[in-house]
Amino acid sequence: MIMHTPVWLDCILIIALLAAACGGCLTKGGPEREGPTPAIPSVAPTSFVTDGGPDTGKPEESSLPAEMVHPFQPKGAYRAGDRILLSGTTILSPGNHILVEVTPVSFLPTKKSDPLAASGSAGVVVVLAGERGLPNTWSYLIDTRGWEPDEYQVKVQGVEVPRSTASFRFTLRP
Repeated sequence: MIMHTPVWLDCILIIALLAAACGGCLTKGGPEREGPTPAIPSVAPTSFVTDGGPDTGKPEESSLPAEMVHPFQPKGAYRAGDRILLSGTTILSPGNHILVEVTPVSFLPTKKSDPLAASGSAGVVVVLAGERGLPNTWSYLIDTRGWEPDEYQVKVQGVEVPRSTASFRFTLRP
């Protein structure tokens, strides 16, 4: 049986994530900072991307007002339509790439005849240098408009250093 390219890429990605589960170089959040938090470039993809399309995760400045973006909290609860800023610190060097995947926990294989109603996002972001000796940072903005209410798994993995991984969950309510 010949596999289609997107299915083949998904299989390789899943295998790579499972193999890298023993890492631990990425962490959510960072040290407490005094004063205002500096703006961190982010991306805003709204769907899975594997073909290098417009939502490939290239950093860009967020043009959203701060009150419209919710900072990510592991095990937090959000409403469908919220924009959530996933961010953290890492020991990875500036310029390294991080793969961020957000998938519904209920995502399972389906029959070809079943309607497709999966929500989620994936993209690659660049590690940025920490300011004045602080740890290096990464960030990824997700827009949950049109997403199904569910519990979502966030997987973060270094691209050049695939053993650097982290995993979190959050709930999306109607």
